[in-house]
Amino acid sequence: MSIINSPVLRSRIRKNSGELQRMGNPNSCEFGYVLRLSAVLLLAIVPGCQVFHNSRPEPVEVRDAETNKPIPGASVRISYPLENPAFAPSISQSFTAEDGIARLQAAPFGRAGVMVDVNAKGYMSEQKVLTVEEVKAVEPAHWFEDVSRRPASLVMKMYAEPHVTIELIVPAGYRGQVKATIDVGPDSKNPSSPQAAPLPAFEPGQRLFSYAVAPSGVVDIIGPPLFRHVTPASLSVKFADNFPICKNAAETTIGYWWIKCENHCHYLLIGTQGEHDSFSPPPRAPGNSDKQSSGGGQGRHGRKGNQPPADAGP
Repeated sequence: MSIINSPVLRSRIRKNSGELQRMGNPNSCEFGYVLRLSAVLLLAIVPGCQVFHNSRPEPVEVRDAETNKPIPGASVRISYPLENPAFAPSISQSFTAEDGIARLQAAPFGRAGVMVDVNAKGYMSEQKVLTVEEVKAVEPAHWFEDVSRRPASLVMKMYAEPHVTIELIVPAGYRGQVKATIDVGPDSKNPSSPQAAPLPAFEPGQRLFSYAVAPSGVVDIIGPPLFRHVTPASLSVKFADNFPICKNAAETTIGYWWIKCENHCHYLLIGTQGEHDSFSPPPRAPGNSDKQSSGGGQGRHGRKGNQPPADAGP
């Protein structure tokens, strides 16, 4: 007798077929168990494979930089720049509660580090990049731990609007290029650093800062952390004798134009529309650094003064 025609084998086939039919029945207990198990596995895999990236809680506290008060309702986002989204951990995003803390997840992943973006209505946006080592230093969640009780592992401080304005006061009648070097200091992590310089006095909420430009057209500016938000639109020019001047000479005979920025150095041109149209920055000599260059200009309202050196151009 062949194995296929064996009564024992046929009996087992009929029994297994009946069990498979019962499991395929949506009303059977076996089918419900398989369905629940599949759902659990799916939930573990779908959210960016966070489990496989060894994610850990990353509570972020957001405070006002000047009042030190918590900012509720701020949007906090953790992402992984320059990484393929198919392999990177999923983006974590949340809003701060009344205590100013948003509770997110972060994973020690990526060559470019972990990006933290913070936005809030009425405030200037902030960004910070955490290294993989900094994220690794955060303790992963433990079994049965209430992570909502964890203190913030990162504090982000935001400045309230309006945006900062830096007013450059040039000598009366100055014409030519201006080089404004804008740095943030001192180094809060190393205040004894030789590069650290004492900050000028400024008031909380102050957004207008004025600096006198030397007759050479050069000014070095050191400001508070607020100056990280300086853009070309933040710069304005004023004559020391209040002679009329405006941006791009839109309403005055003499105007100022922003040219470019290199290594924290902003270059501007002061003159008439015709002088701007004919302006052509001279080529920079090889090996010259920004510290070696300087501005230059003319005397009172058009009378020639010191001529700019050959490397004065931006």
